[in-house]
Amino acid sequence: NIWDSQDRLNVLQCGHIYHTNCIGEWFKSNYTCPTCKKSAYKPLILWKQIEMYVSLTPFTDSVMNNWKTIIYCNDCEKKSEAKYHPAYHKCSLCESWNTTIDEIKK
Repeated sequence: NIWDSQDRLNVLQCGHIYHTNCIGEWFKSNYTCPTCKKSAYKPLILWKQIEMYVSLTPFTDSVMNNWKTIIYCNDCEKKSEAKYHPAYHKCSLCESWNTTIDEIKK
């Protein structure tokens, strides 16, 4: 329990509160808040790797090359359109890669 504990607390940028030890374990494999999915910090190295991966994996399928996706950004909480990719979609509004697909337009 957060409020009865003597353990140190961490307040994330989104306002959610976690025990420092608990959230430290979470951040070993995640960069988002476990509650709201907003980025707790900007993982710039990871995002550069994603950018490189997306740029190096072009589609050879001409049909899929024309697909678009409507994505929801967990960081700016807005929807936008992005070029389809099977793994990653960048928010055109805040440039975050912390997105989910709402719809694929074929």
